[in-house]
Amino acid sequence: MSAATLGTPPPGVKRVRSRLTRAASITARAGLLLTLLGALSLLLSGAGSRWDWWDFRTGFAIFRWTLYGGLGAVVVSLAGLVLALVGRAHNTALLSIGTLVLLAAIAVVPVSHLRNAGQVPPIHDISTDLDDPPRFVAVLPLRQGAPNTVEYGGPALAAQQRATIDAAFAAMAEDSTYHTEAQALTEAFAQADWEALQMAEGTAP
Repeated sequence: MSAATLGTPPPGVKRVRSRLTRAASITARAGLLLTLLGALSLLLSGAGSRWDWWDFRTGFAIFRWTLYGGLGAVVVSLAGLVLALVGRAHNTALLSIGTLVLLAAIAVVPVSHLRNAGQVPPIHDISTDLDDPPRFVAVLPLRQGAPNTVEYGGPALAAQQRATIDAAFAAMAEDSTYHTEAQALTEAFAQADWEALQMAEGTAP
């Protein structure tokens, strides 16, 4: 038996490695395809609502299912990476790694939106009177069958709104630009010709 023969893998090993390489390639390409489709779906979820292609609720549903699809793309890409490493398909492994990096970059947008959405009150409840919020009356006939209720969210929502308002005031207190603009407005009001304005109002027909 020659040295060349000793360094050659058995035919069975070659067949297994070839199958692993082919499976890794298919899996990695599938992961990339799912990632690109997810990015397009994520873009259209908001753009379609803005362009009146579908209702905003449909846009949120597309957004939610796109996140599920993104998790599936992660699993597929990881599977492709493992298969590529086992089958020693280096180019395919790089493709899977690149897909995972792309997935991480795409995920920044929805994850940041979800995190911010969990920290602020629902946009439907915008009352600033947290102790006795005004009730909808005249608009009730126009809201028949609306998906969101006209009833206020109660103490839990009030506490969330109060925390958001307090945080906004705290940010304003530390914002030097806000103080500069407030000082400029104060000086502008102090120098305004209010007396002339009052005379004009008093002499108006």
